[in-house]
Amino acid sequence: IARDLEIRHVERHSRDLAKYVIRAPIDGMVVIESMNRPGGDRVQIAIGDRVMPGMPFMKVVDTSRMLVEATVNQSESNLFRFGQSASINLDAFPGAKYTGKIDSIGALAVGGRSQNYYIRTLPVRVVMDSRDDRVIPDLSASADVLLSKAEKVLTVPLAAVSEEKEEKFVQVRTPKGFEKRAVKTGLSNGIKVAVLEGLKQGEQVLIN
Repeated sequence: IARDLEIRHVERHSRDLAKYVIRAPIDGMVVIESMNRPGGDRVQIAIGDRVMPGMPFMKVVDTSRMLVEATVNQSESNLFRFGQSASINLDAFPGAKYTGKIDSIGALAVGGRSQNYYIRTLPVRVVMDSRDDRVIPDLSASADVLLSKAEKVLTVPLAAVSEEKEEKFVQVRTPKGFEKRAVKTGLSNGIKVAVLEGLKQGEQVLIN
């Protein structure tokens, strides 16, 4: 009787081991997730840790098609479209430049944490065009998306342009000091703005 019980015990564990084997549907790199240990420490999941139902503990990443997971402010989300080109920068490789395209845009805005809770953003994914074996998952990155383009235009810092009653003005240096001058502006990237009328190349403007 004892022998039969031990045989059944071994058979049960053999069946359990077979069920514990998980086969990934794709080839790729395994990335182990992190978890919060009692006391607040965040560590990588290791042998002996308890995982709960529905709790992710690892990812399988297809390194042949890497992407950047980013967010955009909801007030600017209407400017983004599928397939727009992007320039990607990785903090780990400051001199390297990568190109990509917007692959997906989230449908629902999400809030930040604590004091940034009311700042709503939309998740955006940018797929990299080329492959670089140095690029691994979870690197910090940024992407500049090309929304529109203008060539051979005069630009000034955005901080040099002020607005009054729906008109744009700049302070231009003259022999008598700075004078207020109305201008017509064009495209802006958030740092510089194109000036279409009212300013000539070489003129100096005051930055507010």
